[in-house]
Amino acid sequence: MDFSESKNIKLEIDLSGANLSGRNLQKHDLSNGKLRRANLSHANLRDANLIGADLQGADLSYANLWNAKLRQADLFAANLSGANLKGATLVSANLKGARLSGASLVSAIASGADFKHILDAKNATWSRMVLHGADLSSLDLSELKFVHVDMRGAKLTGCNLTRAIFFRSNLLGADFSEATFRKTQFLYSIGAPSSI
Repeated sequence: MDFSESKNIKLEIDLSGANLSGRNLQKHDLSNGKLRRANLSHANLRDANLIGADLQGADLSYANLWNAKLRQADLFAANLSGANLKGATLVSANLKGARLSGASLVSAIASGADFKHILDAKNATWSRMVLHGADLSSLDLSELKFVHVDMRGAKLTGCNLTRAIFFRSNLLGADFSEATFRKTQFLYSIGAPSSI
């Protein structure tokens, strides 16, 4: 199947398990698509519409998801290692059990997204993001830098925040109960927990 010719087609087929590695799917409408366990590694999904898509267990490693629309997408156990999610919309997306190692989340909008139990967030870039009301409970966020991040009302209960840095971030109403703070820095941030 050649995906390079048309940019605005609406795929209404089940692509579960398909090998789409390295394909150019820029601006494609894959909303509500079934892409479980699909290989989308190194694929170009810039500006793609993946609203409500089922991407459980999909390999999106090193994929270009710049400005992709992933609202309410199911990314359970997806591999997003090294993925470019700059400006992506992840509002109310399910990222439970996903891998985010080395992913760029610069300017991503992930209000209400569920990040619980992500397996690896090391070296991910979390800056200029909107995580308003997102659930990051029980994550190992040690040594990560949150720069200009809106985390109002976010759930960070039980997180490991050892050596994490929050710089110019909005943490008003964020729940830090049972979080681990060791050499955690809150620099020019509002709403930092007072009991560290």
